[in-house]
Amino acid sequence: MTLPTDRAARKAIPMYSGVLAYFPAALAQVAIRSREGNEEHNPGEPLHWARGKSNDHLDCLARHLVEGDLVGVAWRALAALQLECEANGAPLAPGARNDPSGRGRQVLPIVDGAVVGLTAAQAGYSWGGQAGHPVGPVPAALNLPSAEDGS
Repeated sequence: MTLPTDRAARKAIPMYSGVLAYFPAALAQVAIRSREGNEEHNPGEPLHWARGKSNDHLDCLARHLVEGDLVGVAWRALAALQLECEANGAPLAPGARNDPSGRGRQVLPIVDGAVVGLTAAQAGYSWGGQAGHPVGPVPAALNLPSAEDGS
């Protein structure tokens, strides 16, 4: 979802009074975790979400839950939700980078084994589709990380 351009529709999305004012301390903890993660995974780089570093958000969320790490749960839940929103047409988050690893891997939203949210031209392939809709099976050439290789 992107924010609507219509004034009345924008006002119906209470970003401050419906989120920030509800959870200021919790969101501050998530922000601290983002900074700490950036320092660990991207030392010396400006703060950003390096999506190529970890893609198993729901598995990590469950691990954090079992460990009692609610900040980790919140971060992973927000990450999974952001990716779902982008798969349904929202723009790439301004603080995210899709290929920070330098290994030539592009992190793409995948639903039921299909790349979602890209047109063929954006993906650089000839298979079709429209933004927000599956555009085909994941091409092997994308060299996506798997759970087996620890990426």
